[in-house]
Amino acid sequence: MLNTYLCNIGKGKYKKNRDDIYAALRPFLKDAIRNAKSLRVKHNNDAPSKNTPGTNVFEIFEFLSVYLNETEGAL
Repeated sequence: MLNTYLCNIGKGKYKKNRDDIYAALRPFLKDAIRNAKSLRVKHNNDAPSKNTPGTNVFEIFEFLSVYLNETEGAL
C-alpha cells in the first residue's frame, strides 16, 4: 500500500530507512494530525493500545512543530 500511495503522489517507492521519507510526506502532516485526532475522538479518547487503528504520535509532531520550521506556529 505504501508503494501505491507514494507512487500516486509522485514520490517513488517505499524502502526501509529511506532518507527523504519525512520530506516526501511533510505536505500531508496537518492532514495526518487531523485524522489522528479524529480517530482519538471516535474511540472516546481511550488509550491507543485499545484501538485499531490508534496512535498518539501526532502529539510529538505538534510539540515539535516550532522546531520543524513551522511558519504558522503549532500545527
